[in-house]
Amino acid sequence: FIGDFDGKTFVCDTEPQVTKWLDYGKDHYAAVTFSNTGDRAISVAWMSAWPYADRTPTEQFRSVNSLPRDISLFSMGNDIYASAMPSEEVYALRSSKSALGSFSIGDSLSNEVSVGGLDAYEVSFSLHTQQKGKTSVSFHNKSGEKFSIDFDTENMTVKADRSESGLMTDIESYVQMPDAPLDLCTPYDGYDVDIFIDKCSVEIFIDGGRIAMTNLVFPAEQFDRIMFDGTGKTEIRDLCVYKIGK
Repeated sequence: FIGDFDGKTFVCDTEPQVTKWLDYGKDHYAAVTFSNTGDRAISVAWMSAWPYADRTPTEQFRSVNSLPRDISLFSMGNDIYASAMPSEEVYALRSSKSALGSFSIGDSLSNEVSVGGLDAYEVSFSLHTQQKGKTSVSFHNKSGEKFSIDFDTENMTVKADRSESGLMTDIESYVQMPDAPLDLCTPYDGYDVDIFIDKCSVEIFIDGGRIAMTNLVFPAEQFDRIMFDGTGKTEIRDLCVYKIGK
């Protein structure tokens, strides 16, 4: 909820029928902020959701926390929205970098990149659509499991797909995913994408956190390959993979 607070009364700027999501994933719940961070608003959420929280395949704990995120405001048209981007301290955890360059994908052209051997890693790139269509960025492992992020520039949506990602995929409420509106992003021909992959989570940030998506995954083994494909003509620029942690 975005509006004005005078210390006693909050007045919301948004019409009651309009929802402004801070996160378009399924596993961003009970976010809390800290009071000792100066002018920064830093948030951490619990990665889970009540429809299946008691069924996650964990022992002695029930899911983990999200990456800490700096919350900011941005304007789009006549509205104000909140963005969520990993805090600068997260990027200090990068311990190595693989610069993999730029390439084009399209109707009969795809590209696969190996990231084998990394337990936790970050993938960053910009996605430039030169022709409207669908672009898929999918993470695969040797067990045949995958997690996909699907950009649809005809309908202006982006959506995560974990229906083949491993355990829990027999639970309908776990598999169903919402669409995020790409028109929240800067209106130009490309999108800046930052993705953090851990052993049981995928956290996605688009255009400086104007769209954030947080989702649990339970694969048999870590995703070690990235596949880029789609319809239309799309260019992937400045693809980098960073190892996170030592």
